[in-house]
Amino acid sequence: MRDEKGRNRLDWSSMVALLLILLGIVLTAGQTLTNNGGTLIFVVMWLLKTLAVALTVTAPVLLGAQSKSSDHTTMLGGVMVVIGAVFSVVDRFFPQPPSDPRELYLMANVFAFWLMMAALVIMAPRLKAVLSRLPLRFRRRVVIAVGLVFFVTNLVWHRDFFGFRTGNTITWLLFLFLVGDVLDSDQSWRHFSNWQFAWVALGSWLLAGLEMWHRTNIVQYSPHDGLTASTHYLVGLSSTQSFMLVLVVVLAAWYIKNHQHATVSDGKIIYYTWVLGMMIAAQTLAAPFFRTGWPAWSLDLVEIVIVTPLVAIGGRLTLSWWQRHNKPVALLAVLQKIGHWAIDHWRSWLAIFSAWLLVLFSYLLLWDGSFNMLSWIMKERTALVWLNIAILLAIFGIAMAITNWYWPSLLLMIVFSLGWTTASQLKIASRDEPILPSDLSMITAPREILGMVNRNILLVAVATLAGLIVAAVFLQWRDHHQGMTWRGRVGLLIVSLAFLGCFKVANHPHSPVKSYLESAQDVPYFYKQIRGAKINGTLLQFANNVDVTVMDKPKGYSAATMNKLAQKYQRVGAQINRDRRGTANQQSLIFILSESFADPRRVPTLTVQGGNPLPFISQLKKQTTGGLMLSSGYGGGTANMEYMALTGLSEANFSATLPTPYSQLVPYQRRAWSINQLFNYSQAVHPFSGQLYSRNRVYPKFKFNRFYCFGSHPGLTYTRTIENNPRVADSSTYRQTLKVLANHQDGQFIQVATMQNHMPYLENYYRHNRFQVSGEAATGSSKQKIETYTQGASYTDEATKNFLESLDKVDKPVTVVWYGDHLPGIYGHVSMNRYGVKLHETDYWIYSNKAAAGHGKRLTHSELVSPNDFPAMALAQMGVKVSPYYALLTRVYTQMPAMSLSLNGTDHNNTVHTGGTSFVNSKGKQVSLNKRQQRLLHDYQLVQYDLTAGHQYLFKKPFLKNPAK
Repeated sequence: MRDEKGRNRLDWSSMVALLLILLGIVLTAGQTLTNNGGTLIFVVMWLLKTLAVALTVTAPVLLGAQSKSSDHTTMLGGVMVVIGAVFSVVDRFFPQPPSDPRELYLMANVFAFWLMMAALVIMAPRLKAVLSRLPLRFRRRVVIAVGLVFFVTNLVWHRDFFGFRTGNTITWLLFLFLVGDVLDSDQSWRHFSNWQFAWVALGSWLLAGLEMWHRTNIVQYSPHDGLTASTHYLVGLSSTQSFMLVLVVVLAAWYIKNHQHATVSDGKIIYYTWVLGMMIAAQTLAAPFFRTGWPAWSLDLVEIVIVTPLVAIGGRLTLSWWQRHNKPVALLAVLQKIGHWAIDHWRSWLAIFSAWLLVLFSYLLLWDGSFNMLSWIMKERTALVWLNIAILLAIFGIAMAITNWYWPSLLLMIVFSLGWTTASQLKIASRDEPILPSDLSMITAPREILGMVNRNILLVAVATLAGLIVAAVFLQWRDHHQGMTWRGRVGLLIVSLAFLGCFKVANHPHSPVKSYLESAQDVPYFYKQIRGAKINGTLLQFANNVDVTVMDKPKGYSAATMNKLAQKYQRVGAQINRDRRGTANQQSLIFILSESFADPRRVPTLTVQGGNPLPFISQLKKQTTGGLMLSSGYGGGTANMEYMALTGLSEANFSATLPTPYSQLVPYQRRAWSINQLFNYSQAVHPFSGQLYSRNRVYPKFKFNRFYCFGSHPGLTYTRTIENNPRVADSSTYRQTLKVLANHQDGQFIQVATMQNHMPYLENYYRHNRFQVSGEAATGSSKQKIETYTQGASYTDEATKNFLESLDKVDKPVTVVWYGDHLPGIYGHVSMNRYGVKLHETDYWIYSNKAAAGHGKRLTHSELVSPNDFPAMALAQMGVKVSPYYALLTRVYTQMPAMSLSLNGTDHNNTVHTGGTSFVNSKGKQVSLNKRQQRLLHDYQLVQYDLTAGHQYLFKKPFLKNPAK
């Protein structure tokens, strides 16, 4: 009888195993059908793939349930090890081709899982013997505690506190074995019907499939390339997922319920062997092996050798301790108290869960309903999500501390969040910018704000709010909870206010708050606030902008002081103007910012072969005004160089909490000055999005008449690129500049910012690269990037030659100020501390065409300058009269060394700089200012403060535009 039953079990087990193998073969061979995220076939195949993994992972659970201490499994485990080794060797000899990144296994790290399972099979009888001596209550509570912690932390934070990894560790299998042991020993769950098991299994199956997709759906986001959703679903699935655990437990329990007297002996051993072999067998029969590198099991083999004895010894020691003391473990009481505390504080969990949903809803709206992007945010920016949640909870905490009413406080948090999200969406729709602290001034004009909203929407909002208030009052009336003690309320208020108050120092260099935000990957993106809102969340992005001080007030600032300064530089300007003729508006002036342009041959430890990539510009700098510009950025800082060149103001004078004046300052100034206002007509050209660095708002504030960019009206005429480089070629930008120049016959100002040499620098950009580089700066991937960049710079040199030849044919006076904004951030192993000056030196030149009086002119003090020197230098090159303001800038240019932010740091337009100012003389040496230069710097700082952060007294005087007399 026993043999017949054993034979029946063997037959049944074999049939199930064969069906699972067939399923594995079909799924493995048909996984290319899952490489499409939007079809019904994909959904079906994905769910089947999830089920196949779940059925495989039930094996260790069933092993734990049906093993006996008298079983003899050593031989079986040895056979499994041999089989796994054979398949691993075969896999090693048929590696994945580099050109084919597919991973056709159904389950991740399948060989490691196989070997770990082999170790578990060998250990099973001994583990059962140890577990049988422990009380069921203890085992059950351990399983529940570990399971709940794993479920919550893995689902919410994507964290693994138990070393389960992707399901290929002995700790994961031991936990599943313990689950099976408890299921077999505990009778309390067996009253559930098969229908109940079926419904729970179906629900957990669907949720597990969704969770698997969420984890597998890798979404990449780049500020320049945007969102890239994954279409690669051929990877092996990780079994250590929250709902996968639920599904596995339900399936195992369902099986155990209907096979109560089964054991692991006879046919069951073969069943486990076949089920576990399904993954490898299916892979071998259905498709070639697609893996590279050393086998995944190599490290896990070490784990088996080391961990298995430790587990065995640890289990024995625990058993010995239990037998000696024979009393409940203290951990049980702790776990019980934690469980009761969690239940008693369900209101807190409800508030946290509500804040979590509100934040995710806000993110979903920001990304236009893209669940792909929401998935990326949840996985890659988890800390940012929780910072937004913490801000909402702080608001809830303040309301709770003040009122001690739970439901109205919860309602306030919900209404605030929904109202904030709605207001943010309205502002983004109208101005492509989230709510910022400067917008709070509009609170004083509620009628105007409400007038922008549809009346029907307002009525619905008021009615909804009224209903929510009634509901909150009713719930509070029905809730007999006593609330918080006064000590708890005071503590909650202090913690909530302290948390919100931390953002007042969030941008202070070296502050603990700033350090934490950086570790949480909070990049403020000051240069494009909408990007910051989409990545950081609207609440956190608002908080990022709280700690912004434009500039510290210089000593002695007052109306009287500024009046004296105006008179002083009126006299200085009159003296300069004795040798000048005419005004700037009688000529044309073009400022050209050449993106990332700097001669790579100057980079320390770098050698460039293939000749001089910049022959024309190198020669031009010797024939006209030209030299080196001291940039405040390395690898970034474009908008700041442009700001300094246009305004004549130095970024080094601003507060460290104002890293991007274009986005943080100019749009909110009552009046903003720039050199183009010396001309009756001005235009700007930028072959890229006008929203970047808020140029679409900055240029109107600077009173530009037209701005040509992507999407503008009128638009760009010339947008040709070079081969595979996606950026508009400099030759096209130059043609656009000449066209704009010709469209207006009188004198004008033109601001140009190129894009050709913007990062990244991919290998396929140019088909013929004439330059090779070597040296420490060109190690690793840097070599290819530098060579691509150098070829692009060479193309710029050729285009610049053609541009100036065309400019010389223009029959009206035109002067060009041309400069590179910063070095590209591609040079490796070059010390910023040692070579800080070299890594901040770019090329510049000032050229007047043949129709201009300044043609062939070369200014003095031109070896090394700052971008804020360009306005004064341009006027000197043109030979036109200066206003008192430009008289001051002329003094700064001629009497002070070049100035920059600290050259040991870097400026990227999106993070707070380290502060400090570096002064560099014409020989490239950092120097200190003498007393005369210190007085001049103080005058300069007074003027800059008045124009940007002060009372703007100088706007009321003939200081900025009118020539000094």
